[in-house]
Amino acid sequence: MAALAALATTTWHGATEHLPALALRAMVASCVVVIWPMSPALLRRRDLTAPAVAVLVALAGFLAAGDSGLAVQSLVSVVLVSTLYAAVLAAREDHSRVVLAIAVGIAGVHALWAVVERLIGSTRASAGFFNPNDLAAFLAPLAVVVLGRAAGERRLPTILTSALLVVGVVSTGSRSGALALLLGGGVALAGHLRRPWQRLALAGVAGLVLSVGIDRWRGKGDSLAYARLDIWKASASLALARPLGVGLGGYSEAMRVRGVPLDGWVRFPRTATHAHSEVLNAWVEVGWLGLAAVLLPALFLARVLRRSRAQAADWGVLVALAVPALVSNSLHV
Repeated sequence: MAALAALATTTWHGATEHLPALALRAMVASCVVVIWPMSPALLRRRDLTAPAVAVLVALAGFLAAGDSGLAVQSLVSVVLVSTLYAAVLAAREDHSRVVLAIAVGIAGVHALWAVVERLIGSTRASAGFFNPNDLAAFLAPLAVVVLGRAAGERRLPTILTSALLVVGVVSTGSRSGALALLLGGGVALAGHLRRPWQRLALAGVAGLVLSVGIDRWRGKGDSLAYARLDIWKASASLALARPLGVGLGGYSEAMRVRGVPLDGWVRFPRTATHAHSEVLNAWVEVGWLGLAAVLLPALFLARVLRRSRAQAADWGVLVALAVPALVSNSLHV
């Protein structure tokens, strides 16, 4: 019910008019409905602590929001992710393969779409997402998952799928996506690179990924290529000034009023629609509670992986999720 209610709120005025985003949310809601057990679910209190805290913090931010339409976007994302988390824990069968297959299938469609965009002349592909960074944040972790599978199974379909997702990330021209792919993929494949030529091949692929977007790294033709450093500084300053936050979805308006001073020949304030960091974005919008709500689940997951002696591929996926969250977008996808 929570997943369906969250999906229904996307019809709220201003919540979203983006069909691919609605389709992605519908997929998550459908997964929740399908895998939730028909008989009463047995969940321990500690299993529900993380999703419950996340939803409560998001609701607190929603009540303090000035624009309910923008706030609903973030609230829906939090509710859907939290209910999917609870559904996976409540399920008596392992549905992870099915959920992963659906996610990889959707990622494959967007990756192919991005490749076609690049082939017809687009400098940075975004496929069905709002911008290239959003697409890269979605594709990179899934690419790392499939890369880990491909290294272990060495089956042609898996290898081709991983190649498609990697090319999709490269097509976005996203620096955060490239870093997520390289760092996460490097960690995931570390246990499989036992021969020198394999490590050399990985280094060659890494060089290729970075060289494709060399102008982006150099900031050529883009005076704001590294403006996010100023945005992070301004965001932290605003968060310290507003310990309770500006309200869920209120970052853009708060920063429009405050402005972001940029260094250069002429100093002038600019605005930013988001913090280019989920950690800072949550801190600004929901205050110290928002900062804790973003950091604690990630630290909890890392602790679980360490205690369970997780494989390198699991750590690689966590890294690929963390990089866009720290320096770009992930939850806003």
